[in-house]
Amino acid sequence: VDHIQVWRDFLSKYFFGGMRFFLGLLFFLGTSVTFIYKYDVRPLLLWGIGYAVVFSSLGVWWAWYYPPFIMVYSIMLSLGMVVLSDFLRRRLRWRFNFIILLFSCALVGMFAYKTVQTVNDNMEVKMKYEKQRRDIAEYLNQRLHHEDVVTLEPLGMFSYFSQNRIADYPGLASRQATQALKSLGRPIGGNPEDSGALEKLVIEISPDAVILRRSEYQASNTRSWMSAYRVEKIFLP
Repeated sequence: VDHIQVWRDFLSKYFFGGMRFFLGLLFFLGTSVTFIYKYDVRPLLLWGIGYAVVFSSLGVWWAWYYPPFIMVYSIMLSLGMVVLSDFLRRRLRWRFNFIILLFSCALVGMFAYKTVQTVNDNMEVKMKYEKQRRDIAEYLNQRLHHEDVVTLEPLGMFSYFSQNRIADYPGLASRQATQALKSLGRPIGGNPEDSGALEKLVIEISPDAVILRRSEYQASNTRSWMSAYRVEKIFLP
């Protein structure tokens, strides 16, 4: 894992680029106030920092790992906004309420626009990949017995549509797959980087079908286990 890139991805998500930079400044203002004055909130902040360090330096970020840190981020951001608003209220006095009203309307409008845009973009991508997974599952449903085993890594939507048994990499839904990978006696890496682990899984389980992304196929193409299989069909998203 390139941990420098992982840190870069994490920081760019919360602190760099457009509005995130301004929100990041408010976050750091909130953390400063917490360290100096907010003793009751300090443990939460330290937990959030530790959480970010662990995932950025020892692991890798996935979408479902972000929400716990977002809780800390939101609290620090709110404290920063309180400090900034108190400062501006003392300086601007009667003009403060008018400025806050304009700023709030602009902020709500910007977030609403950004949210709609993000949802539309994500929905388009989601529909493409959902159709691809459904097409693959239905293709195998017609050609395999329901007791036949299929091995793949992107388990989610495929398994929803599939009628076959699944031995997934790295074993989230299959004890048989977990035991096969455990017999390696070492930590397994990401896919396709650790193609040796995928090879071990396929050799141990001998699935009736293996579903590979393009990068996984390229990484495994020179492995001996590939000689027992042939490319049946290519599904494009």
